[in-house]
Amino acid sequence: MPDNPAQPDGEHTEMTFAASKPNTTVEIPVVPPDRSGTEGGGRRRSLRRGGLVAAAALGLLALVYGTDLGLSQGEVPRGVTVAGVPVGGLERIAAEQRLREEIEPRLTQPVPVRAGTVQTTLDPAAAGLALDWPATLDRAGEQPLNPWTRLASLFTSREVGVATTADRERLVGALEALRLQTDRPPAEGTIRFEGTTAVPVDPVPGQNLDVAGATEAMLAGWASRAVTLPVRVIPVSTTPEGIRTALTEVVEPAVSGPVTITGDGANAMLEPEVIAAGLRFA
Repeated sequence: MPDNPAQPDGEHTEMTFAASKPNTTVEIPVVPPDRSGTEGGGRRRSLRRGGLVAAAALGLLALVYGTDLGLSQGEVPRGVTVAGVPVGGLERIAAEQRLREEIEPRLTQPVPVRAGTVQTTLDPAAAGLALDWPATLDRAGEQPLNPWTRLASLFTSREVGVATTADRERLVGALEALRLQTDRPPAEGTIRFEGTTAVPVDPVPGQNLDVAGATEAMLAGWASRAVTLPVRVIPVSTTPEGIRTALTEVVEPAVSGPVTITGDGANAMLEPEVIAAGLRFA
């Protein structure tokens, strides 16, 4: 009987043949199965599937972008506000109507103005100032083509200033008339009396409205409401400190009590009230 066949060692298989010759053992190499083709095919299928998904997503985004852009033509870009009033996404006619209803009533009211230390108002209609709604909406621009800008407009807002028109000649005339309220001459400091009590009066510089500068200030800011108008200051020659020095060193001692005047062998007494009435300050 031949010996039991040798068991495979994982690398080779040994086979024994019975023959007339002495037993001969032949080693046959065992080659592992090639799975590279199967694995490569799987990877290719995964990549193909991923590419199809990405293409479908891009196609969907392009469809949404194109639809959104097409439907919004003729509308004010999304996110636009004018003086705090949202008009984005509205057709221009509807946007102008909303602005007229919500903003025009308050922008046709008298405009508060400040000129130096004077506060008053100016009627915009009388001054030739008006609102230009078509030009205001033109400032909003056209529909953006950038997809990221369109996406961001869903979550952000953009303020657009109000456009105005003006009759410069009427505005200058209104500001010249306003000078009756804003202009004043300088007032030097002095000392006045309440009975025999001396009271200091501080100097006050004069001012004249700068009509040319005020015209530009009104054109630039009247639609934003309160406007500060420039003035030319007219200085004074006295100071509050100088007035108080004269008060304590000259005036108060002069009226602190009666004063006796001697002359030509006669004496006269001046009471503080008489002295106070006779004191004058230039």
